Amino acid sequence: MDKRLFIVSSRLPITIDEENGVQPASGGLVTAINGYMRNSSQQQFSTVYWAGVPGCSKNTWSEKAENNIDPNFTYLPVFIKPAQYSGYYNGHANSLLWPLFHYFPSYAEYNADHYEQYGQVNVHFANTLLKHLLPGDTVWIHDYHLLALPQLLRNEMPEITIGFFLHIPFPSYEIFRLLPRS
Repeated sequence: MDKRLFIVSSRLPITIDEENGVQPASGGLVTAINGYMRNSSQQQFSTVYWAGVPGCSKNTWSEKAENNIDPNFTYLPVFIKPAQYSGYYNGHANSLLWPLFHYFPSYAEYNADHYEQYGQVNVHFANTLLKHLLPGDTVWIHDYHLLALPQLLRNEMPEITIGFFLHIPFPSYEIFRLLPRS
């Protein structure tokens, strides 16, 4: 039986530029995952997918990225409307969660619309993944941008393995309880 791994992050490990085409993205997660893929003495997975927002339109993706062959990954783009992505990423994730999780509650900014967009984007990620997931697959979700995703996937596919890695500190209860409840 094939064992498949789905790496999920807010963005894909590539950037797409109209002039330069597909370029590798930089960052700690990309470096760490690539290191794992290169140095894994025993490849456990037959196929490794990477799901995330590509940072371009569907048309640009079709023109520039679909012919980009990466020996390590099969990319699963998650297309999000720019305004919704901004509310999800810059709004709820980076203006509320990041400051709270780093013990800076005075910098935390709650916005009900951003919260709604955060939830919608997590649902969109889940729907994109569910089109590809099979029982027995492993899903490795990264960071606070996708905190709702594990439960969304578990509700629909209890027979998959889900890992979640938080790249920032998880706050104490005293800080965590400051999150608004809807």
